[in-house]
Amino acid sequence: MGRISVLAAPSGWAKTAALTVALLVPLAASGCSLLGGHTDGKSTDPPSPPIIGMDDKDMTAEEIAEHCGPSAVNVYATASGGGSLGSGVIYKIKDGYGYIITNDHVIRNGSGSLNDSLVVRLKDQRTLKAEKVGVDRRTDIAVIRIKADNLQVAQFADSDKVKSGGKVYAIGNAKGKENSIEDGLIRNEQVTTETDADGNNVNQYLMTSASINAGNSGGPVFDKKGNVIGIVDMKRNDAEATNYAIPSNRAREIADKLIEAGYVSWPYLGVVANNKKFTDGTPCILVIAVMDDSPADKAGLKKGDIILGVDGAGVANVAQLREKINAAGIGKMVSVQIQRKKERGSVQVKQLEELPKSDQAIDWS
Repeated sequence: MGRISVLAAPSGWAKTAALTVALLVPLAASGCSLLGGHTDGKSTDPPSPPIIGMDDKDMTAEEIAEHCGPSAVNVYATASGGGSLGSGVIYKIKDGYGYIITNDHVIRNGSGSLNDSLVVRLKDQRTLKAEKVGVDRRTDIAVIRIKADNLQVAQFADSDKVKSGGKVYAIGNAKGKENSIEDGLIRNEQVTTETDADGNNVNQYLMTSASINAGNSGGPVFDKKGNVIGIVDMKRNDAEATNYAIPSNRAREIADKLIEAGYVSWPYLGVVANNKKFTDGTPCILVIAVMDDSPADKAGLKKGDIILGVDGAGVANVAQLREKINAAGIGKMVSVQIQRKKERGSVQVKQLEELPKSDQAIDWS
């Protein structure tokens, strides 16, 4: 099942890049910073913006675009030899900065390196230089920030309460058409994918029929009340109307950690594994590699083992395995139920370790 990201580098990018550079260079030459002056150590945060979408009234697409659109932003990344575009959403204001959630893959180039520079354009056409706060490749979440006044912060909803069939609206930089809006439905409130936009990670998503295109990556998905329930991440390239969004609860959790520390600390077991099925159709997890000197290696897990559960609770796929490991936490002991050849039993992992920061791009479970 092929999947592609919805990051874009369309032919129209060159014109957009030229425009943003043209807007930024004169200001830089004059010594005027788009990020604003230094603070004196006191908070410069403005009063909290009006909370949107909190009443009982369902909004139309036009109302969503008008009242919620200003919290969605257009993200432009430049790199040696080219550039790309994506989207984002204003998450919070802190110490005078507007913090924006987007995708990790939006601010990286084709080689996986962070792009040379980032520019954000707001709905009111202000064009601002942005800086990276932190990235997490495992969940494909990144946080960037801008210095600007009069920013509208989006209201986030509890994605655990999202139900299939609910009306949703995606706003983003689709094919370079800034602040475009598409409507659709939630097709599945919790679906596990085999890979993420980079072809590596395994995560849980909201599935939506709202049309998303190149450039929508990182943009918000609103419910009919005007609350963000997800962050656009990718689409299936074999099913035009099947698209995936990172649930808002996960996006906020990761964003808060990135804002606080600049990275996310993950526990890991130390296996590379694939989702498989027994001959009777029962799902299981096949270990295809065990990392040297990892907790799994120290516990005696081996290539070819089939993982059935963690601490007595069954796991049907790699995403569930990872959630169990995350819930246990760094430094904790876990029991892993396995089948080796035809024998079933358990191995004791004495201590889960922190995923090495230098290897965050590697998808170890």
